[in-house]
Amino acid sequence: MIGIHKALKIPEIVPINQRKTKTSWVVIMPKMHECLDCMQINKKYIFSIGAHAMHHNLLLSAQYTIDYLTILEIENLISYLFDTPCYIGFPNKIRDRKKYIKGIKSYLTLMGYNINEEIYSIDHYLSEKIETTNIGADDYLRVLPYKSFSNNGDIFCSSCEDPNNKKLKMAFSAYRQALLSVEPGGMILNYWRVLEAVTKINERYQLMEEIKQIELQVVKCFQPFKESGTKATLNLMSKYKNFVLNYVKRLLKSHQSHKNIIDYLYRKRRNPSAHANDDILEITHDISLTSLYQDTLLIKYLARCAIEKYWKKITINL
Repeated sequence: MIGIHKALKIPEIVPINQRKTKTSWVVIMPKMHECLDCMQINKKYIFSIGAHAMHHNLLLSAQYTIDYLTILEIENLISYLFDTPCYIGFPNKIRDRKKYIKGIKSYLTLMGYNINEEIYSIDHYLSEKIETTNIGADDYLRVLPYKSFSNNGDIFCSSCEDPNNKKLKMAFSAYRQALLSVEPGGMILNYWRVLEAVTKINERYQLMEEIKQIELQVVKCFQPFKESGTKATLNLMSKYKNFVLNYVKRLLKSHQSHKNIIDYLYRKRRNPSAHANDDILEITHDISLTSLYQDTLLIKYLARCAIEKYWKKITINL
């Protein structure tokens, strides 16, 4: 099963108290609404959202420990699923935190942090990470697609599994790097890396042909500062799709075919973003920032289409 789905909550992995927690890491995700709910990850960990000190979310498990490579993979997966940057910051347990700080001590010293004043330094370090995850984000707050509920004594909640697939892991990593990018060149290059991770050139042509029929996994969110004061949720992928389909219609008028649109995006967007012998804003000397950002969103949408099509393919073949 791909994306986020409803599943039976596994009670053995849910910590009863801090002392009986084998994994406890702070999750920095400014664009995640504090919904006081949770999501299971890999049937081992609980992504606990809200209701924690300092408004942080936590990655928890009462049964399983975690290594740093797994942390990176979960960061990438969560960032993709909610389409917003996620950073798993540091261990929440004091003993594990000291080990973590010791592990990055030389780096923090090089970057000018006074590690002798542990609390101030780590808070300062974390505040910069929070700013980083905010820079690449939009102005929507994400919510879980499914709220936890009880049925005949069983508790069900949102759940997801990180696919054990090298291509998808590379695609998720590139997607997160795109989310953290602040300039169109960085976004384009990393979203194109997603396409390269899970598709070949002919599959990209086919993807563009099928773009109208592809239905992406829901990314549920709302605008927190709407004048009406309501918190009506929307599906961000539907919003993207409405724009993308209209934009593709306009591109077809000048490029004549879906294949030519992919070739244009590769030559005029991907290549100048990847190489230093061209400036992406000086290809024809008349490129507008508007068209650049519009093409970026189109490539982003194609990247998500590519990931989910490939994800479905390998799931069916299991």
